[in-house]
Amino acid sequence: LEVRQLGEYNNKSSASFPTEDKRAPYHLLVPYSSDSHELRKKRFQAFVEDVLLEEEVFTSDVVYSHFFPMSRILVALKKFNTSLSGYIPDLANLTSTWPEFMSSTCPNFPKPELIPKMTEEGQHASSKDRLKLYKAAKDVWAE
Repeated sequence: LEVRQLGEYNNKSSASFPTEDKRAPYHLLVPYSSDSHELRKKRFQAFVEDVLLEEEVFTSDVVYSHFFPMSRILVALKKFNTSLSGYIPDLANLTSTWPEFMSSTCPNFPKPELIPKMTEEGQHASSKDRLKLYKAAKDVWAE
C-alpha cells in the first residue's frame, strides 16, 4: 500500500493519486521520510491505528480497496454471524499446502492431485523494500 502511495503516485505525478479527502489520516498526519527511520516507524504505527479504527476511506478508495478486505475479513464475517473455519498458519511450502488446504476446507474443490503444480513467477518490485517501509514495520512489531 505504501509503495503504491509513495512509488506509483510519487509527488502526485499520477492522475489517480488520491486527493486529500480520499487519503487515510496517517498520510496527512505523518509524512514519509527517506532519511528518518523513526518517522517511517511512526507512519507505520499511525497506519495500523487507522486500520484498527476502520477509517472509512479504506472501503471507498481504489488504492485501499485492494488491501482492506484482505486484512479485515474477520470483521466482515462477524457482521454475517460467520467465522473463519480454517487458515494456513505458515506461508512456507505454500505451493503444496495451499491445494491441500483448499481441498480439505472447501466443498467441491478438486482433490490436490488434480490441481496443476504451482510455480513461482517471481516477486513484486516492492519486495526489494527500496523505501525501507517493510523494515520500519518489522521494527515496530519487534518493539
